[in-house]
Amino acid sequence: CCKKGGNDAFASTVKMNRGVLNMIYGRFEEAIEYLQEALDYYAKHPELPRHDDHMICVYENMAKAYICKGDLIEAKCCFENIHNEHGEYLEDEVLLTVLATEAMYYHLAGKDEKCEKIIAQIHRDLTPNMPIMDMFDDFYDYCKILLDRDCQNEFWKLIDIMEPMVKSLDITNLILKILSLKIKFYRKHQMNAEYLQASALYFEYSERAAVENTKMMNNVLNLRRALEEVNLEKIEIEEKNVILREKSETDALTGLSNRFR
Repeated sequence: CCKKGGNDAFASTVKMNRGVLNMIYGRFEEAIEYLQEALDYYAKHPELPRHDDHMICVYENMAKAYICKGDLIEAKCCFENIHNEHGEYLEDEVLLTVLATEAMYYHLAGKDEKCEKIIAQIHRDLTPNMPIMDMFDDFYDYCKILLDRDCQNEFWKLIDIMEPMVKSLDITNLILKILSLKIKFYRKHQMNAEYLQASALYFEYSERAAVENTKMMNNVLNLRRALEEVNLEKIEIEEKNVILREKSETDALTGLSNRFR
């Protein structure tokens, strides 16, 4: 029973991650389906460790998927569930992640006063010591809201925290995202010299990303070929086992089945 529960919990975590992955690639309907399945499981098992953190995480990602899908009503319901059912567990980076997504909601809903209040709260609580990389995608999307609202001080405060961490990790995809934010800012404010410099860097890292993607795809193809070879070997072994079993169950002289099978 414990083993089955553990397997179910792991499967729910996988579904939550698949939901996030689908959302990243713009497959919002599929994302919501996976996240709902994970939510249903966690809701039925409040005894699980970090239950409230899991519920908040799923609700927050569902809210973002609904926002991206254009369904602000369902997104609002997700936030209400977070605050009404799990509000006492909102603290530190968990709270900041939820607030960043709520800022997106209020911005798109045209509730400027509420949005500005949340932005002020985020930047009051934001410190360089927080595990920003664990929340990178949330704050990347949040930076785009800051750009739209022309919150320059808040935008650069966040960039100045995120960029050194991204560079130290040397993850090309994340570096490209930071550069894309800076390029949009420079273009919006007609900072041509900075725009050209950031665009040149973006091109260099794009070429690097292409090489890395090619290597990754080759690794995927090699892994797939290895799995196919293993499956073929498994089929061959099973076929040989069938032949051996038939021989063991058949009298060699008469061709009849043995009495003692």
